[in-house]
Amino acid sequence: MASRAVKYFLILTSALFFLTLSCHAQKKPALQGLDDILTDYEQGKYQQALAKLKAAEKRSKKTEPELLYLKILLQKAILPPENDDAFYNQIEQFDKLEELRDNCKIYLDFYASAPNSENTKLKKVQQVQQDLREYPVAKVQFDEIMHLRKSRKRNN
Repeated sequence: MASRAVKYFLILTSALFFLTLSCHAQKKPALQGLDDILTDYEQGKYQQALAKLKAAEKRSKKTEPELLYLKILLQKAILPPENDDAFYNQIEQFDKLEELRDNCKIYLDFYASAPNSENTKLKKVQQVQQDLREYPVAKVQFDEIMHLRKSRKRNN
């Protein structure tokens, strides 16, 4: 009877071990290119890193905190300064701004309460969110600024 209990214990332990390995293996495909993305980010190759990150997001079945955090950093790095005319050259810039705002909100709402959340990452995302307050909040406001700047250029 005792050997039967030991046998069931070993089977159960083995099953849990392989289940744990398979869970980790499922996470790996999405995060495989993480080192490449980080290298590109550190080298200032933001567009290239963002393309690799989007590919990693497609491989992932769910939102990975590491990928969302890197996406926020990359989107912020690509975003022109608020007072730069390059920011106001296309209405699509506002859409990118809104996506960045949404990503910050998702990250802070979800990962701030997570037990293993990294305080430094949260602070960086909070800083990005704070920096975005300098930018137009509404698309109408953005559109007005864009047209005003274009008319100034034509008059000069």
